[in-house]
Amino acid sequence: RIHRDEKPLIEVETAMVPNVVTAGASARGHVIFRPNETVRAHWNNEAAGLVFWLDTPEEWPVSQRELTVANPPEAVSLEPRDVEFEISVPEDATPGAKTISGYAIYYVCEDVGGTCLYRRHDIELPLEVRPAEN
Repeated sequence: RIHRDEKPLIEVETAMVPNVVTAGASARGHVIFRPNETVRAHWNNEAAGLVFWLDTPEEWPVSQRELTVANPPEAVSLEPRDVEFEISVPEDATPGAKTISGYAIYYVCEDVGGTCLYRRHDIELPLEVRPAEN
């Protein structure tokens, strides 16, 4: 079992571009992960890299459902890590507010010399769908 990153040790920024899309069109999702400087968190690169999984309906095609970010060669680092994906909105999608859901799993450490843990962070990206133009 992997516990959620409730502190959080990693801060997450999200964006959908565009954030309002016509049914039948596509949008790009951007997710950035940054170690939380206030708790002196950092990446531990001696374990597996960050994995991001999209949990979308099958009828909403995505460029990749599972994305990974390779670790840099240093044992410890502070760089932001990002993933990007493209999602296609079905032509028959119901108009209105939607949520593109996913989660990330990563290995992160608390403070200098602190405990290193696997953590999970649930991600939600808002997307507004407009009716297809006739």
